Amino acid sequence: MNPLAKFFKDALTHWKTSSAGLAAGLLIVANSYQQGMTWKQWAIAGALAFLGLSAPDSSKVAKPVAKAVVTTTVLPLLLVLLLLPGLASAQAAPAEPIFSTSAQAVAVRIGGSTSPGTDVIGSFNLTPSLLLQSDNILAPAINFQGYYGGVKYFAPFLAKPLAKTTLSNIAPYIHVMVGIARNVPALGAVAQHYSFSGDVGFDYKVNSKLSFGPRVGYLNAPGFGGGPHGALISASLTVVLGSK
Repeated sequence: MNPLAKFFKDALTHWKTSSAGLAAGLLIVANSYQQGMTWKQWAIAGALAFLGLSAPDSSKVAKPVAKAVVTTTVLPLLLVLLLLPGLASAQAAPAEPIFSTSAQAVAVRIGGSTSPGTDVIGSFNLTPSLLLQSDNILAPAINFQGYYGGVKYFAPFLAKPLAKTTLSNIAPYIHVMVGIARNVPALGAVAQHYSFSGDVGFDYKVNSKLSFGPRVGYLNAPGFGGGPHGALISASLTVVLGSK
């Protein structure tokens, strides 16, 4: 008999095992259909289907029955259960960049004066909600240089009230940072002191490179005017300079 004809004849005869093998292959195909099948997934699906079609049916094997059941029916289905989670994760959407650099315009008020400045930011994503962030703020008109490190937290409890509204794309956050504030006059000695700041804001991401939202915070920076108390205000129009 022609080998191909014999193969399909055996597949029809051993219909129980054939169904198990085909079901194994079809489950993988169905699992990956919407995400797109890679050649490896097609190979696994085909191998499981071939195993089911070509193996002898357990009902036709006299001895040992237990071994036949394991090798011809249980094994293909077990492989499916083991492989499906890996195949699903392999097709998952790519994660957000874990490191990025960006810049935004800010207004710095300290020592009774307000001046425009620039905040150059480097951030590292610990989780989707928690970032380590470096803020490097320069306001040359008032001789201010601030170098800070802190934590930015996109709080779920703040976002929850917005979840069912048209503002669901807005991500509220809390940001605290500590560092060094430097008073760098054109003439005279440079003075520097420990400084800290805390601010809250809303982040609306237009795309992967551009976001905006209000940012209002308290700034404590000794060495400027009569007192250390000030403010940091921004529309947080942020341009991402690079990410990885």
